[in-house]
Amino acid sequence: MSSNKNKINDLLPPAFFVNNHIDEETLNIIPKYIHTNNKNGVEDGALILAKMFMNKMGKVARQCRTRGHLSELYITSIPSWAKSDIQTNIHKQRPFKQVLYAMAYGLKLVRVHSKGRRLYWNP
Repeated sequence: MSSNKNKINDLLPPAFFVNNHIDEETLNIIPKYIHTNNKNGVEDGALILAKMFMNKMGKVARQCRTRGHLSELYITSIPSWAKSDIQTNIHKQRPFKQVLYAMAYGLKLVRVHSKGRRLYWNP
């Protein structure tokens, strides 16, 4: 198990280990939840972000077994996969929970168990 953990550590961005908390400044820039009328409950913007994230970071993301690890990876890796207009425009961003929902119910890549904490990736 420790060798697998070392592989994950090698793939994660350095900020993943430095930024293990959310400060007040970060709380002020968390995007707002956007409601959708789509039957499956997946919001269009969240689906776009989920696709972009998984296209660039999918191999590393699939190594994450908990929601917390995936959330940290998503947030800390935004500069490497999101276009600059998404990074600078809060209205084009979505909360991680909406993006995770899009991964699960829009892309059907992951299942979330154990009260939303444990991730099981589909083949």
